[in-house]
Amino acid sequence: MTHHLSTDDDSREYWIVSYPILSHRLENIQALADRILHAVENKVSYDGVVITSKRAVQAWVEACKQVASIMQERPDSGMDSERIWSTVPYYVVGPATAKALNSALLAPMLRPREVIGASDTGTGAALAQCMAERFAAQNVTQPQRLLYLVGSKHSLSLQETLEELKAPVELDELCVYSTEKDTNFEYHCRLLSNELPHADGMQSMHKMSPHVGRHNNLKLTELDHDEDMLSPTDSHFAVTPPSHGQAPKWIVFFSPSGGDYALSDLEAYNWVRKPKADKEKSMPKIACIGTTTASWVRERLGVEPDAIAGRPTPDALRDAIVNSERAE
Repeated sequence: MTHHLSTDDDSREYWIVSYPILSHRLENIQALADRILHAVENKVSYDGVVITSKRAVQAWVEACKQVASIMQERPDSGMDSERIWSTVPYYVVGPATAKALNSALLAPMLRPREVIGASDTGTGAALAQCMAERFAAQNVTQPQRLLYLVGSKHSLSLQETLEELKAPVELDELCVYSTEKDTNFEYHCRLLSNELPHADGMQSMHKMSPHVGRHNNLKLTELDHDEDMLSPTDSHFAVTPPSHGQAPKWIVFFSPSGGDYALSDLEAYNWVRKPKADKEKSMPKIACIGTTTASWVRERLGVEPDAIAGRPTPDALRDAIVNSERAE
């Protein structure tokens, strides 16, 4: 959860509680390291790298560590080549991915000099549009071979948009992390359900992190890490099912994949409406990041999102929520 939210002169306050839906595991790191090393030794066989998430950045960093270690043991391996991984462009989705890549501690021969995308490319489709425009402006006609790092669950929007735009690109796709549902997600829902009355009463949130950020009219908190919480089998949380009257005012979906994993638990807690459910009943409002996630909300939940953030930033999300509430 980020604490970097903007404020205005509005007097409303928000308690923001964040916990993970998904867990991730890096994979194929050796295969990635082999590709990086082969390219270094042969003075680069790729024209760029496409990285769409912070997890993919983590995989890149881990592979680069292996490569750097090997290169240090090979004084004649071409480390002084003028054209190695540091000189090819890196295309990224969103500012968080760009920040993670730019701040990564990498050997000079593997450190990106040109990162393209960031705030102007919050989706795969937007990044594809940016790439196509760049190639057109540079009069690129020969296919650009790009190393494309993805997770086990990823959107096809980037590939499909590049194909629609007939961009001169050949994507060499490599899955570098796998995604699955976080085993503690339902437990966190139960914990939040128990704590919501305290939050509504502006009281301290029992079992919440002591690190509460305050940004003028914004109150921010997050659940403790798993090792600091009671076990999910502890009787304090396992005695009774949740009270369905205790629901958050807003639920924010960040991606279709996360929504798919979370949906059954959210329905069980009556935090989102089940198909054919009573539409007169008051439910938490739905906010989402970007048009792709908004489309998922319409298709899976059968409702129009109450707020849609145009960019994947805290400021954009807060503005969308505030504007929705002001319009009531």
